[in-house]
Parts: sequence; C-alpha cells; structure tokens
Amino acid sequence: MFDPVHLEISNIYKKDSGRVLATLMRLLGDLDLAEETMQFFVYFTMGENTPMNPPSPEGMAKMGKFMQKSFESGKIVATGKLPKDVTYVTLEKGNFSISDGPFIEGKELIPGFTVISADSKQEALEWVQELRECMGDGTIKMAQLMGTSAEDMKPPK
Repeated sequence: MFDPVHLEISNIYKKDSGRVLATLMRLLGDLDLAEETMQFFVYFTMGENTPMNPPSPEGMAKMGKFMQKSFESGKIVATGKLPKDVTYVTLEKGNFSISDGPFIEGKELIPGFTVISADSKQEALEWVQELRECMGDGTIKMAQLMGTSAEDMKPPK
C-alpha cells in the first residue's frame, strides 16, 4: 500500500506524533496519516499575596528529567514566562499608537507556561499531573489552543 519512504515516515509519525511530522506527511500528500495532535496552553499564575515556592531539590531534579524527556519526545512545543511589562499596539482611525504599560498586575502574572502537544485531553491532563507532582502543591491551569495549524487558518470552502 505504501512505498518504503511513506512507510518509514508513517512509523516515525506514529512513534513521535509530532506536528513537524504531520506537516511532512501533508507535504508528501498522505492526508490520512497526517492527523493533527491537539495543543494545550499549560500555565500557572501568582496571586497578589501568594509567594511562589520553588520545588524541593528532589522536585527540581525530577522536573529536570521530566522536562528533558518531554522536550526530546516532542511533547513540549514551547515554554517560557511572561514579564510584568507589556507593550500595547493600538490602531485607531488609521493611526498606530504604541505605549508601554499599564503593566500586568500581580494576580495576572504568568511566571511560567508551556505549550504541549497531545493526542487527547486525557493525555494532556496526565502530563500536567506529572508536572504538578514535580512542582509540589499548587494549581496549574490548562486550556486547549484552537486554530493552531495552517489547515485551521484556511478560509471556508
């Protein structure tokens, strides 16, 4: 049914299930194998009066291994943090204005986020639970990202 190249790419795709491989499959023209995975925005916020307690040394070591495994497997799409300072770009009646601030309030601050790729919400929840165990007590928020592929951005037919 498949030539050796398609078969090898199919095997790699099934093993790694990454967006890059889905794009490659699309380019090769086999849309049936190029199923999109879901992406989730995983983050935590800091309350105004809630200090952020770092994980224990054991938790840090566990989290380091967990994150390395997640990067290597392609589970993590992006990770980072948002600073307090923001720049606003506004277009009004054809004119742009750019201003720094007002700054993000403490209760809205996102000191850490990760975008992950998962085949299901359940898979994403399991990943988030493992991350939270590394970090210790607290809450992590998770939201599925919509419109994350070029396919999603195509105008309706």
